Amino acid sequence: MNVKPTEYSYIIITDHGDINGGLAKVVVSQVEELATNQDKRVLILTGSSKLSVSLKNNENIDHVVIGKGEYLLRPNRIKGAIDGLFDFYVLKQLKRNLGKGVSLNTRILVHGWSKSLSPSIFWVLRKYGKITYCWNHDYFLHCPNGGYFDYNKKVSCREKPLSLSCIKRDCDSRSYYFKVWRVLRFFILKAVRGFFKEIAVTDASANVISEYSSDYKGRVIPNPIDIYKKPRIQAELNDYVVIVGRPSPEKGIDKLFETLKDVNYYRKVFIIGGLESDYEGVDSGHLSIEYCGWLDKTEVEKVMCKARYLIFPSLWHEAQGLVVTEAIAMGVPVICAEVNCGVEAVEKFKAGRLYDPYNSSTLVSALEHFELDANVEIYSENGYQSYWLKPEDIKNHITQVIKICR
Repeated sequence: MNVKPTEYSYIIITDHGDINGGLAKVVVSQVEELATNQDKRVLILTGSSKLSVSLKNNENIDHVVIGKGEYLLRPNRIKGAIDGLFDFYVLKQLKRNLGKGVSLNTRILVHGWSKSLSPSIFWVLRKYGKITYCWNHDYFLHCPNGGYFDYNKKVSCREKPLSLSCIKRDCDSRSYYFKVWRVLRFFILKAVRGFFKEIAVTDASANVISEYSSDYKGRVIPNPIDIYKKPRIQAELNDYVVIVGRPSPEKGIDKLFETLKDVNYYRKVFIIGGLESDYEGVDSGHLSIEYCGWLDKTEVEKVMCKARYLIFPSLWHEAQGLVVTEAIAMGVPVICAEVNCGVEAVEKFKAGRLYDPYNSSTLVSALEHFELDANVEIYSENGYQSYWLKPEDIKNHITQVIKICR
């Protein structure tokens, strides 16, 4: 399918048009708000075929699939890997649809591209650089493995991207052979990309990019928080603790468990983001844990209503850590590892404590601090009141998008 010649206010380019994670959730919210409440004509170009139900049957939204799905999930993995480096099919489809869809007042917003679109989109976008805005939901525009993180050593990586030491470092989450593939893709990306404007989702993530890319001059637009104001959760009256994350090295949950076991932690822990079977290789010892799996918005709020505090142990930089701000908006304080970008919300809203994930005594200190109901109440009240003075909701998000992308 190709788009019919028409005038679009916004053309959204992204891997997925259905909600399968945080990035896609932001995209769907953005498209829906622009088309429905702002009455803008929107064309969404995706690398995969599914589209969120909320975007269907909206006369202001057209959807065109320009890819053939995720490269790593294709039956022919070799062909998928080759297309993932530079996808000529995507290039052809994107060129055709932008040629018909771009008008004088169109703005192009790029979100995800690494899973099903490849660097080939940036070759096409060279022609539209002045009207193109690319979001850094991760770091794939600036780092081969997308995280500035060594998945084997479980520490942030400080190598200069594409330097000899970067190329030699076995930092990939899968294997060194996969790292070589990512390096090739990143080299192609650097070769074909032209000028376009970049958007970071936190000042903290913008600082991470600036540290490695001296010429970075992006703007910041926080991702929208999908929380409606309700009475503050009285966290000081609660006993349970919530952790959000899957059992992968960069999420830091195994390291967190080590400390909790060492101090004979007694509170019940709810884990959102994984089933018990996902954690078979993680030793939880005596800890009392309830594995909730992936939950929808309503179910997450039900769990949060029982929370005394949220622990966010992520070891990689993240880009924003939406769950941190969501918890704060509900009145749940946060204990956050100081190495990820969730720190920004904790400090901005004065809603919790930070700890060094490589120094267990700092986590123990934070846990002891939150044993006092009075301390929990202070952080709960601080965060809740501060957040709702200027909520980072979809309306404020779109106001910034329209303002910056003029």
